[in-house]
Amino acid sequence: MTQYGEPARIPRGKENDIRLRRMYDAFQVPGDGVRRLNRIVPPGEFVTLSNSGHTITTPEQTIFLSTGNSNRTVTLPILPVYEGTHIQIRKTDGVVQSNVGAIVVATPSSEKIDNASTFIIRSNFETVELVGDDTNWHVINQDSYLDGEMRRLRVDDTDINTTPPSRFIFLDSPTADRTITMPDARLYRGITMTFINDYLAPNTMTVVPYLNTQLIDGASSIVLSALDARTVLSDGSLWWIIGAA
Repeated sequence: MTQYGEPARIPRGKENDIRLRRMYDAFQVPGDGVRRLNRIVPPGEFVTLSNSGHTITTPEQTIFLSTGNSNRTVTLPILPVYEGTHIQIRKTDGVVQSNVGAIVVATPSSEKIDNASTFIIRSNFETVELVGDDTNWHVINQDSYLDGEMRRLRVDDTDINTTPPSRFIFLDSPTADRTITMPDARLYRGITMTFINDYLAPNTMTVVPYLNTQLIDGASSIVLSALDARTVLSDGSLWWIIGAA
């Protein structure tokens, strides 16, 4: 208010329009809304996409994207208009072996994502949550269902294909040599798997890569004798031995 009791007038302009937008968002609280810093994000704002890129022009809360076999770009909204907005992006290709495309998270201009121009989501079922300040975007949470739900798998005298992967694979009571086929390294970048021949019999566990085309430490297979173990890591294209027992 002015000293004469009249409403104060705010001059129009880009900066003042942005301030007014933030003030409006801060005071508009829907009955079923969720306050996210300066921004109200109504529940259920999500987009499901398949085999396509996407440019975010409204503050969608969650994006589910199946990339297929090609990289797809998700472009974040402009800052500081959406300052304080939380956005979650999830790769939903499941265990389809041909869907090796990555999600490339990009910005519309000179904004950075954790000081980088882009952020890459490579692993299936990986979720990344970002929040924007007035100039840049920040990754505040990154997780994969594989981190918490990869299980132990005990193999009882049979050949298996470990797709989706398990954290630990035990071979128990084999009556013959057994073959364990690994998942596609392109789908599980950063994931580790440990293979254990957990039996005293002379039979072996032979671990072979996906389609016999990806190498394990430069070899076409690894052979584990009784009570032998190997831990391998995917770099996004090949598997590498990082531990042995």
